[in-house]
Amino acid sequence: PKGTDFNKVSEREVNLVANRLNKRPRKTRSYKTPDELFKGMRTCLLR
Repeated sequence: PKGTDFNKVSEREVNLVANRLNKRPRKTRSYKTPDELFKGMRTCLLR
């Protein structure tokens, strides 16, 4: 939340929140998750 002191938030907690956000489908991206989009772009770049 706004005003959170991140010195009091553990790295584990930050990682859990980041993971939840990266697995949340986005309407603006045809309901794909950021993880899916990243994996797709990475695959294209490795070809």
